[in-house]
Amino acid sequence: MASPHVDATQLQTLVAEGLSPTEIARQLGLPRSTVRDRLKKLDTAPPLEATPEVSIQGVPQVYSDVLLSIIGDLQELVLWWQDRKASLHQASDATQETERITFHVERRWIEAIRHQAELDGLTITQVVNEAFRQHFERP
Repeated sequence: MASPHVDATQLQTLVAEGLSPTEIARQLGLPRSTVRDRLKKLDTAPPLEATPEVSIQGVPQVYSDVLLSIIGDLQELVLWWQDRKASLHQASDATQETERITFHVERRWIEAIRHQAELDGLTITQVVNEAFRQHFERP
């Protein structure tokens, strides 16, 4: 299905009115990706907000209370996930020299390390190095 023609002037006018790409797409009946692509080509895409506002308008009170009560946990979860992604990237750095050494640890940690390596698709060395990094590089 061909999307309706929208000229550059019309897009620039809508952006100047303060409409977000999502609002522009809704108003014009276009996919958001199409609007974003056209705005990129025009180099007029509005800057992304660091923390988008969450609107609970129209959400039943029972659900909005739940959303408001867990928003802090969700933000903490996102920060943890971003930190984890960065840590896994560092742990996968193959340029670091390694050395074989024996440590005596509880059997549960050995199984946990093997399990985590399998889940993340990493080597045992990468998982152990990441655990050490987290322990010794605390802020």
